[in-house]
Amino acid sequence: MYKILSIAGSDSSSIAGIQSDHRTSLNHNIYCATCITALTAQNSSKISAIKQCDPSFFEQQLKIILCDIKFDAIKIGMIPNELIADIIHHYLSKFKIKIIFDPIIKSSSNTILANKEAVSSFISKIIKISYIITPNIDEASNLTNSNITSINDVKSAAIQLRALGANNILIKGGHLLNSKNHVSNILYDKNNNFYEIKNKRLEKNFRGTGCALSTAIACNIAMGYDVYNSVKKGNSYVYKTAKKNIKIGKGKNILGYL
Repeated sequence: MYKILSIAGSDSSSIAGIQSDHRTSLNHNIYCATCITALTAQNSSKISAIKQCDPSFFEQQLKIILCDIKFDAIKIGMIPNELIADIIHHYLSKFKIKIIFDPIIKSSSNTILANKEAVSSFISKIIKISYIITPNIDEASNLTNSNITSINDVKSAAIQLRALGANNILIKGGHLLNSKNHVSNILYDKNNNFYEIKNKRLEKNFRGTGCALSTAIACNIAMGYDVYNSVKKGNSYVYKTAKKNIKIGKGKNILGYL
């Protein structure tokens, strides 16, 4: 059985975070182990509290799981602070495992999930050990200190991320209102090829799509697909589950089940 490790925060509503990663992995018939970086108190509308994992306990989680299970890919989501980023870098830089890094900085409800020191560590450490990074428009803007309002801006940001040490870059275009009819995700691979991966823009407002996409990509990479096909398959998975969206609370819709 293929196995991935998800390093991310816990979402008490099970819409995003570790819970979404686990659900996505099950839909791909992939085993998913987890290392939790933070606990959150949240529902379908907002986050009311965050408790960051004690760094020494987080290190125990990571150390014991890595000495036992041989993973086919590792997905990294929420990294709340520099200390946890340093631990991740210390352990994962020793392994030749493909890392899928979703550089989460804030939630869809605008709650800060990574402090400034953590973001600096993204740039100086985590990006450089990752096989692919999957920022959205806001995250790419933050990491490159640029204003992204067009597809050309997206491509320029991808080139800047390459200069920071990124290998493959997928910039998710859901927040880019270049079209009312479709969403364009831009993949910039390590061979300097650009690919535009489109799907129809759905009218509903979702949560958890970024977590699901990065985990779906990780699952496909674990199964041996190259980066382009992993991204295409991952994007297709999110689109299919988005079409089957579910309303579970008063807030945003969640991805449905296949």
